[in-house]
Amino acid sequence: MTNTQDRIGTSHDEAQLRYLRAAEYAQQKKYGEAEAEFVAALAMNPTMYTARFQLGLLQLTNGNVAAARTTWAELLDPNAPINLQHFVRGLDALIHDDFPTAIAHLQTGISLNTSNAPLNKDMAMVIAKIQDATANGQPAVTNEPIKAAPAAETEPAPARTDFSLYEKKF
Repeated sequence: MTNTQDRIGTSHDEAQLRYLRAAEYAQQKKYGEAEAEFVAALAMNPTMYTARFQLGLLQLTNGNVAAARTTWAELLDPNAPINLQHFVRGLDALIHDDFPTAIAHLQTGISLNTSNAPLNKDMAMVIAKIQDATANGQPAVTNEPIKAAPAAETEPAPARTDFSLYEKKF
């Protein structure tokens, strides 16, 4: 007789299904549901590095810089895939409007990533947005604040460059 775990699959299988559901929710612009599914997948399998990266990207896109950095912290471990380490460093540089460093890290990540073409396409889109925004010396900005460091009530919200892959602005 098989046990319940054998009949319903392994937690690894369940984590993969939650990750796929999260990606689907993100495509449907159901960002809250996507984040919850990414978190659930990572609770079951913390070594799902791509899921961790995508969760951080979703958090960043939604303006939660602190959460993105916390999520990505484990990807800066030497055991994490080197391409994801470069993507995280590139996006962190982008947060600081350090566009040359952002592009350099993102390009390096793309060159090292030989297994996930859609992720390379997403990072290439970020590079293209950076290049477009800086082509005439000034980034295209929005007035949406970064939630991680709210401005004082008397100060206007900081202008931010829109490099969203999820059609949200940070």
